[in-house]
Amino acid sequence: MTITITQKRYMALSNEEKESIRQQILDELANEHEKREERAQRKRDRRQLGTIRHETHRNQEIKNLQSNIRKEFYENKGYRLEKDPTGRDMWLSPSEQENRKRRVQGRSKKRHKNKEALIQRDTMVLYATVIALAVLIGIFISR
Repeated sequence: MTITITQKRYMALSNEEKESIRQQILDELANEHEKREERAQRKRDRRQLGTIRHETHRNQEIKNLQSNIRKEFYENKGYRLEKDPTGRDMWLSPSEQENRKRRVQGRSKKRHKNKEALIQRDTMVLYATVIALAVLIGIFISR
């Protein structure tokens, strides 16, 4: 018995299909070229004008001045600079500082009380276990 393996035969692209694909690729490349040229021209224009550097420098000066004024104001009013849980700087007013201090102290007291209760409970469980084992050993010995 003979097994024949059939191969799919694909037809080659016709000249019209080749030319159509070629034209499509050339159009895409031309569009990409135009976009690159426009971007390069805009970049060149910005550098020549120097407006970006000037505005950036001006904005930086404004931000520095604003930061210094804010820092001076907050320090005069008794604010303190701290980090929030995400790591950002934040200024806490005196009343906010007091609230935070009370909250932290309350948590530490609760933790301390919880630790004492856990130690006491663990001790009681240990004594009960030792007594139970002593009773069991006594029963086995007396038999």
